[in-house]
Amino acid sequence: MLYRCGNTYTDSEEEARSRGCKLVSADPSVLEQLNVTGRYREIAANSNLKIFIDKSKTGRDGKLLKSWSVLSYHKPQPMSGSDTFQSVQSLEYYDCANHTSATKRQVYYKDKITQGEVVGSVDLAFKFEQDPPGSMGELVMQYLCAN
Repeated sequence: MLYRCGNTYTDSEEEARSRGCKLVSADPSVLEQLNVTGRYREIAANSNLKIFIDKSKTGRDGKLLKSWSVLSYHKPQPMSGSDTFQSVQSLEYYDCANHTSATKRQVYYKDKITQGEVVGSVDLAFKFEQDPPGSMGELVMQYLCAN
């Protein structure tokens, strides 16, 4: 289980109870589709998408944290031309000391939760930026950098 305590996260049920934290859980059907129940965690969500992190795919690259995330949209998103995508697997780097992150690569999938055919991919310029306070990106960084 994962609990959200304000802008931080904990796996400790005891700490969560003592601090009055809220349970954060991934949609069980999503975890079943990923076939890795217990590894992926829903870190952030809004009315348009959910962001999942697999901690087993997170590691150090020098002073940076490197992590693959899954962005799963509730509805198909338009691409150039007539194609659409509904999920993205994204390779992110985090500089926890400076509170910045950069996206290195994104792979776009036709269906939710990186299912279906790959409809595109892109390698991005490696530029570190700070996410706005309270944004989904900031929540992901806080979760990864706290552990």
